[in-house]
Amino acid sequence: MATFLLSLPLFRFSRLHAQSVVGVPVSLVFGLISANITAAVMSFMGQGMKWFSNERFCLVLYTPPALLGILVFQVFLNSRASGQNLERLSYRSVHLFFSAGAWAVQGLGIGSAGLLWFVSLFTGAGIVADWVWGDTEVPIASYVLGTVGPLVLGTEVTASLTDIFVPLTGRMGSLPPVDNIIASLTTVAAFYAFPMILPLSHRFGTRALKILTLLVAAWSVLVCVVFSLPQITPFDKTHQKRFFGMHVENITSGEYTLQLGVADAAPGFEKLVNDVASEFGAPGAKPTLNVMDDWNPDWDVLYPFSQFVTSYKVSAPRPEGYESSWQKIFTVKAYDDMLDFATGTRKLTLKISHPGLIWTVIAFDAWVVDWSLDSPPPHGVARHHIKEASFYGTNEWSIRLEIKVPGLGAGKLTHEPLKINFVGIEEKAMWPGKKNDRAGPAMDVFERMDRWFEEERGGTEDVMLLGCVAGMAVI
Repeated sequence: MATFLLSLPLFRFSRLHAQSVVGVPVSLVFGLISANITAAVMSFMGQGMKWFSNERFCLVLYTPPALLGILVFQVFLNSRASGQNLERLSYRSVHLFFSAGAWAVQGLGIGSAGLLWFVSLFTGAGIVADWVWGDTEVPIASYVLGTVGPLVLGTEVTASLTDIFVPLTGRMGSLPPVDNIIASLTTVAAFYAFPMILPLSHRFGTRALKILTLLVAAWSVLVCVVFSLPQITPFDKTHQKRFFGMHVENITSGEYTLQLGVADAAPGFEKLVNDVASEFGAPGAKPTLNVMDDWNPDWDVLYPFSQFVTSYKVSAPRPEGYESSWQKIFTVKAYDDMLDFATGTRKLTLKISHPGLIWTVIAFDAWVVDWSLDSPPPHGVARHHIKEASFYGTNEWSIRLEIKVPGLGAGKLTHEPLKINFVGIEEKAMWPGKKNDRAGPAMDVFERMDRWFEEERGGTEDVMLLGCVAGMAVI
């Protein structure tokens, strides 16, 4: 707070001073707008996530347009105050911005005020140097002092942020605007590392500022063109695309399907799905986009992570010479099933038998009043997913349910059937974990599919393949 209060005498109540002070956060906003427009254009052109294969690519791609936005506002500010000493005012405004920001953040108890306060110390030292050595221009010593601290700490902060958020953002699925998130992060990091660009842009006059703005605009376009080249791809062998594939045998309908999904927003997934479908799908089968909501039972083994997956479904050929036994051994049955007319509920115990399967899941729609789980059920009718995550050797589990039956006992003497979707992963049908202890037709498909990914795609996908058994029980 002391740094902030000591900064206030540097300013007078005038329109020019007010414009200069407000111009610092507005410059950051202009930088964010420019970088986000670039991100939107790259994404629209099918060139999204080109920054993923290298944690520093986002700095190369989005720093120039962010700088362009900042400079565009400086051109506007210069036109509003022609002939005035904007260089010195901008320097002092940058100092006030960081000192006031540190005070505000500390007052809110966020705990990151030190990052802003650290910069204000160096910009404050630069202002002192300006008092001592300054004349019509801000001395070079002020720029050296005002740049060293932000650049050193900003480099460390930027490296940490990109190391964390580039991989994390790239795995957020297709719905979040990941390119815009990274563009915004890059803009803030670049502004923090080199805030002296604001006063420096006014040092050499209006003409130099306009020329610099045009050069940065050309630089931004050139960088976008370079990143649009096919030689730069979002994924490589060290930054792989995570591909999820499931071979699902539905023991109720008798269908076999391939479920193909990814958890990123990179372009090209539709083409990959079509290639996989033509190679491993049933003859003439066309992939269809899945609706990834709570009522997609095929992906329940990965629920709730499946909500972040973009997936397609394609019919798979029926395995030749294969006789399935899952219908006999993978069962969902009700025991102690009774109606309580006094409470208007149905009480039952579900017993799930699943020898040879792990991570079994049941999903159903009901108004559950009570159950044998530790946490209470949600109120009202809801979609329930119950997953049993034991390992090998556990072949059975059960759950007690009490379900509300509207109208029971008030003229209604029966209940609607409870439709339960169930699915599980075959213990010996997980690629590549079980490729040496394989069983079932899914592993034959996975072996060929893994080889295809390596040969045709160059190993740029991290492939996880699961053989699953699914069905529906009506109880």
